[in-house]
Amino acid sequence: MIQKHTGTREPHYRLDTLSHGKFVTMYLAGVASSSVLFHFAGIHTLMCINYQLLTGCTKLFIALFLSTIQTYHKLYRLFLGFQIESMGMRCGFFHLHCVLRCKVRLTKVLFLTLHPKKQLSYKMKHTREEQMAAFGRLLDVMDELREKCPWDKKQTYESLRPNTIEEVYELSDALLQKDELNICKELGDVLLHVVFYAKIGSETNKYDIKDVCDKLCDKLIFRHPHVFGDLKVNSTDEVLQTWEQIKLKEKEGNTSVLSGVPASLPTLIKSYRIQDKARNVGFDWEEREQVWTKVKEEIQEFEAEVAHMDRIKAEAEFGDLLFSLINAARLYKINPDSALELTNQKFIRRFNYLEEHTIKQGRNLTEMTLEEMDKIWDTAKSEGL
Repeated sequence: MIQKHTGTREPHYRLDTLSHGKFVTMYLAGVASSSVLFHFAGIHTLMCINYQLLTGCTKLFIALFLSTIQTYHKLYRLFLGFQIESMGMRCGFFHLHCVLRCKVRLTKVLFLTLHPKKQLSYKMKHTREEQMAAFGRLLDVMDELREKCPWDKKQTYESLRPNTIEEVYELSDALLQKDELNICKELGDVLLHVVFYAKIGSETNKYDIKDVCDKLCDKLIFRHPHVFGDLKVNSTDEVLQTWEQIKLKEKEGNTSVLSGVPASLPTLIKSYRIQDKARNVGFDWEEREQVWTKVKEEIQEFEAEVAHMDRIKAEAEFGDLLFSLINAARLYKINPDSALELTNQKFIRRFNYLEEHTIKQGRNLTEMTLEEMDKIWDTAKSEGL
């Protein structure tokens, strides 16, 4: 097997979480050493630091370390952005211009600009280096499984496809239930399938996980000119208005507005996506209230065909009715698939209550009247099931 992309999966050594105690040791070693190589290595490491994650004391020691560097060359401009939490001060990017001459320990620090530094709106659970290391570990595990596990060795695109669909539905269940632990677990299962398919692709040297990531990043950047380009937008609606046009401009992209809707999508979701894509190019009701006239029209046409006992025409009209109801849901920002699934779960809970209640009474559902079952059903509703 030829590996298309080579290189280590281990992250470069970074000082993102370096304690100031360890940095003091590094600093003292620098003072004691006159090795130009040591100082160049120190500079290279410093340039890779994510300073946002360092403590205030560590950042101060970095500045002291820079003042000890001895070299025969000038350093170009070095930007050091940091915060001094211990002093309760919030500092922006400090422009640090270091001019170093032979055997002269001199650092000129020019504070040219002060800007508030943007902070993340949340605290990352793991550093980017830890995240990358975990992904590299997954790739290594996948390599081992593909080489040594009899089941994994024989898998193909076709054999994995049903399992992939099942995993996505399991993730969907966890998302609807807002079960964070299961969401995490099911995301892992879906990610496994992504990595598995990429591994199969790499064995033919057609593509590998790097190509997958690169194509995704390129697509995201191209489709978000308001983030990565000069396009100005003020709302989500403005973004959606240009979305389909951008996709049509993509190389090897969609040849038409609706060509991007997968043929194998479940019919309910497919109807929603078809209508949503048509809306993005302006094919929609002028006022959403107008949809109810269409819904009522479709109900009447369906009832007429049912009355004529024409099953084929009735089926067609029922499809039109469902399509118009899905359209109404879209216009009122209701996901019809999610709404129907919530109703399915509600029915299951109430029916299970009915069944359990009759079993406790020593009775069978088939022996009960509809009125008796309705009474228990109403009790389940009153209990919030």
